[in-house]
Amino acid sequence: MANPDFIMPEIFSKLISWNGISFRIPENWDIQHLSMDHILIDDESGPKMEIRWTQVDLKNDLISYFKTFVKKSQQSLGIRIKK
Repeated sequence: MANPDFIMPEIFSKLISWNGISFRIPENWDIQHLSMDHILIDDESGPKMEIRWTQVDLKNDLISYFKTFVKKSQQSLGIRIKK
């Protein structure tokens, strides 16, 4: 995990910790909305950053990702991967 204190503290001086993650934002950015599954950060000109937590079906997601990875790997390497 990256150390949030390492990344340009002179520019990104405001530390935000939320839902198990930490990150730095510029001093002039503020939290506009905060809930358990959503954070919206803005400045005077409008929204700058938004994060939403959602529930996913990891089993199906991982299988789909792996199948796509294998297919693209076979195509780019000119090989056939057998089960």
